[in-house]
Amino acid sequence: MSASNLEIAPAGTFRRLFGLAWAAVKFVGVLGFLAYLAFLGWREFGPRKPGVNALRQELAEVVLPQVIADLRAQRTNAAEAVFLHLAGDPTDHLSDRLRTLVSESGVLDLSPATLDERVQRSLNLAVTAPATLDAAVARARGLGAPAVLFGVVRQFDGTPQGGRLTLELTLADIATKSVLFTRTYDHEWKPAALVPATTAGPLVRASLLSRLLGWALVVLLLPVFTIGFLRATVRRGSNRANLGILLLYTAVALALAWLIVGAPSGLWPAVCLAVLAALAFAYHVWIMTVALRLEAQ
Repeated sequence: MSASNLEIAPAGTFRRLFGLAWAAVKFVGVLGFLAYLAFLGWREFGPRKPGVNALRQELAEVVLPQVIADLRAQRTNAAEAVFLHLAGDPTDHLSDRLRTLVSESGVLDLSPATLDERVQRSLNLAVTAPATLDAAVARARGLGAPAVLFGVVRQFDGTPQGGRLTLELTLADIATKSVLFTRTYDHEWKPAALVPATTAGPLVRASLLSRLLGWALVVLLLPVFTIGFLRATVRRGSNRANLGILLLYTAVALALAWLIVGAPSGLWPAVCLAVLAALAFAYHVWIMTVALRLEAQ
């Protein structure tokens, strides 16, 4: 083997490694882009948790402290328990408040929420929860606590005409399936005791600034990760093909902007969409110019 071959081999190996690394970066970037698109679409068009008005919140604040008092007075041998999301609680409000009150009171040391519950809640899906002793013990077994705390919400409503909360709660030993504590709470409020119904605050969404930054990141990175495709297009020397690619990338940016701003129902959303589309168009024109210069070298 000649000396020249010995010198060329390391350079070729380096180029191959660099090419593989760049391909991996592009692959991760495309996956991230698609994941962000899916995230925006799910957040805008996916399921929504039902709200809890002020009347129902007040019902919860009357009943749940009594649950804490009863658990403390029961004096069971269980010091730690798995708390399972309450069945029949699509709003998550009662489950969240009960977990918070039990943890703050120190009556029981509750284990973290199960993985399936965290996944379902992050996707705004209804949490699947056991309604029977056998199902609750089966779900809680192996999670590190000797007892399981679960329950069923039979009724939870509140309007200016009246409100009622019916909750069945059970604390059971996981190993023996013996019931350590069980009670049904049924509290009804008469219309005279209720205040005018007000809906809960709007669903928390990411701030407009953070969503715009996410949009800018996707718009900036998409042409960078597909620069090979852009160079292959401009290499053809077809103005029609260049215009088509330019319009395609701008349309993608405009679709993302529409997810962020929403459908233009007034002057302000329409102006925002127009400004974002113009910025994306100008950026893509610059990227196409860069691709042309690279091909001219």
